[in-house]
Amino acid sequence: MDIWVALYVLSFILSEVTRERITKDGMLIAVSGITGMALPYIVGRRLIEPELRLPTLKRWVFLMLMLLPLGLFEFRMGQSLFVMMAGRVLGLDTPWSVQMRNGHVRVAMSFSDAELAGIAFAMAFFLNSSLHSISLADLRSGALPRLGAFWQRLEKSRLPGALLLMTLLATESRGPIAATIFGLVILQIPKFRNVRLAAILALLLSLGGLLGAYSYFQHSTSLQSTGDVSEEQASANYRRALLENYKPVLEEGGWLGWGVLSYPVFPGQKSIDNDFLLVQITQGRLGLALWLLICAESLWRLMTCAWKFKNREDLSFAIALLAALITMWITIATVFLGGQVAAISFLLFGWSQSLRDGANLQQRQSFGESLSNFKFKRTFQ
Repeated sequence: MDIWVALYVLSFILSEVTRERITKDGMLIAVSGITGMALPYIVGRRLIEPELRLPTLKRWVFLMLMLLPLGLFEFRMGQSLFVMMAGRVLGLDTPWSVQMRNGHVRVAMSFSDAELAGIAFAMAFFLNSSLHSISLADLRSGALPRLGAFWQRLEKSRLPGALLLMTLLATESRGPIAATIFGLVILQIPKFRNVRLAAILALLLSLGGLLGAYSYFQHSTSLQSTGDVSEEQASANYRRALLENYKPVLEEGGWLGWGVLSYPVFPGQKSIDNDFLLVQITQGRLGLALWLLICAESLWRLMTCAWKFKNREDLSFAIALLAALITMWITIATVFLGGQVAAISFLLFGWSQSLRDGANLQQRQSFGESLSNFKFKRTFQ
């Protein structure tokens, strides 16, 4: 995975520096790629496991829960707080507006898109499930709560998970919501005595569901409409048309693509709602091949953890990571991967590679003691 991520970032840099019409823009975007992909990967790969797993998970879930007031405001008032403040306080005009679906605002909060917010909250929901499993294990064994008394009570009541799931539903993002169903299937694996068999069955069920969804997509978008179509049908038709209309762009892009800002835009289809397609457009065939390798490696690593790990706590965390990444990989077939979610994903890629069976037994060190290890320094050595 280290090799694939390094080559992917290098591919991104080469595409931007050599293919953008304005070289300066390409250089700036290349730097943003390093800070938004390489650095989060290093953090996940070297700085969290094993001592800082619980503090990181708790902080992650807490920060996501802090967005709930913004979501409530957005849902109730029908407008983004950020846009309102920009207009009333700063006097700025912004094209950023809320999205509507089924007569309701699609909650996006601090994310640039409701789909990205949906992915982020789905990931947080699955990572929070590992905190819940730790809380249950401590309660059953009578051990002191490692999460702290207050957080132990929250997890016992399942309140954080319920709030995260409700916020996911408030985004009204079909992709993340549907992908979460597949993640929930994966999340059941540690509950079975034969984990290996449960993992195989869960993956087969997920694969069957994906094939069924793809068949439905192909059938529904092949129908010739003679009148008005639903918003869902129009969205599916748009995504299928993307694959057809951008074929010439892909061919001309070659191995390094066109860059983020310089690719030809097909009339009426500026939004590329498929990250695999977008990666091939911007980074060419080389970028897409590396992106698929990262996808396969991230899933394979966590699947092998499910087969080999004996410690239940580490197993539950590995499965939570697997569910989060499966949700992300499925969803980005219908939306681009950008903003904060891109950095989150690369952090999880690195984190998944640093898992070791029995690592939680070493988590008794204090936060101050863990800082004395100079792990970030060792990363560069």
